[in-house]
Amino acid sequence: MPTVTLFPNAVDTNNWTIVGSGDADEVLVDAEYSNYLKTAASGKIFIMNMDNLDFAGLNIDSIDSIQATMAADCTVRSQNSILRCRVLSPSTVLYSEGITVSTVGSITYYPWTSRTTSDGSTAWTDSDIDDILLSVDVDTAPSSGDVIVTQLKLIITYTEVVVPPTKLTLNSGTLNIKGGNLIIKG
Repeated sequence: MPTVTLFPNAVDTNNWTIVGSGDADEVLVDAEYSNYLKTAASGKIFIMNMDNLDFAGLNIDSIDSIQATMAADCTVRSQNSILRCRVLSPSTVLYSEGITVSTVGSITYYPWTSRTTSDGSTAWTDSDIDDILLSVDVDTAPSSGDVIVTQLKLIITYTEVVVPPTKLTLNSGTLNIKGGNLIIKG
């Protein structure tokens, strides 16, 4: 199935420290140590607006799932931090989970749980995706050093609209048909 990746495009809220150049949303586009957000305190939060989904341009029939992923690390050896990661709509928390970030010594990707529905039963829509905010706040700070997040992204897995051919010509060879209906008219 095809996927498209959306990145932060605006800051809703941020009280983490920005390291590098740009606003908080800009430093979360790449996974480099030169640009990131950091904090050493519990209760710190950032909330990012995400890119809009080009539903028509990508020829999307249905959205199969979404999955946020963040690249993160702790800056001091043998440290952990528990981050509360939320998928939000403008008016409510859609999903919330705790993710433990551990010192690895290099940027590590922490995938959030893949979600197939916007509310537990309703398929995702284009407007659902366009309204999504991603929130990360510190439940438990590392006892020493900082927790850093260098990238935040939202991966959309989708099914494309199937466009049947308007004309099929067979000059020679074998025609193999798997499933579907075959109608031959003269």
